[in-house]
Order: sequence, then C-alpha cells, then structure tokens
Amino acid sequence: MRTNANRRVLRGWLGAVIALAVALLSSVASATVMVEIPIERLTRESDLIVHGRVTRTGTRMVQEGAVFEPHTASRLEVWATLRGPAQVDVVIDEIGGVDAQGSNWIVGTPRYRVNEEVVVFLRRLPSGAY
Repeated sequence: MRTNANRRVLRGWLGAVIALAVALLSSVASATVMVEIPIERLTRESDLIVHGRVTRTGTRMVQEGAVFEPHTASRLEVWATLRGPAQVDVVIDEIGGVDAQGSNWIVGTPRYRVNEEVVVFLRRLPSGAY
C-alpha cells in the first residue's frame, strides 16, 4: 500500500517537473505572413511609383490612441516618377523603427539605407503621407 502511495507522489512530482520544463523551455512564436503580389497589381493599386535614392531615414514617435509607437520616415530624392504626380522628393512613413526601448519592426517591411537606390510602389494614406 505504501508503494502505491509513493508511486502516486512520484508521478505527481514527475508531472510537475515535466510541465515546468516545458514551460521554461518553450519560446513565444510569432510570424508575419507575406503574400507575393504580382507587379501588375502593384502597378494598378499604387498612387505613386518612383525611382530614386534614399537621402535620409529616421524614427519618430506617433501617438496611436493612448500609446506611442515608432514610425520610420525615409526621404527619397526622386530621379523618375513612373506613375502619379511628378515629385522632387517623397517621404515614406512606415510603422516600426528604433526607439528608446529598442527596435520594433514588422517582419517583412523594408528598411531603407541612406544612398540606397530604390523603386517604390506607394499608396497615399488618408493623412496625405505615403
């Protein structure tokens, strides 16, 4: 009888140890699903398509309700406007960036580098930004 009681206690402890090990060793998984969009659709749905060079990039904090989130603003010197009104330069505003707490990026969004040559397909936001 004592042996059965010991086995039950041992099984209980073993279960607790396994549950604790699984909890400690598991990591939080996150993912972003990216869908490839054909160039014809990108062209059709873009308000502005430009070819140019990144001249500046930086992060600013934008208030969304009660929370501030980082946005990266990248300025492009436009060499050619392929669709939309002619531009001398354009600023692209994207959610994510580096702030005092570290970096906060949406996986799959581009990160522009100064002097990088790019072609971008942009949509105008209700705020007027791209």
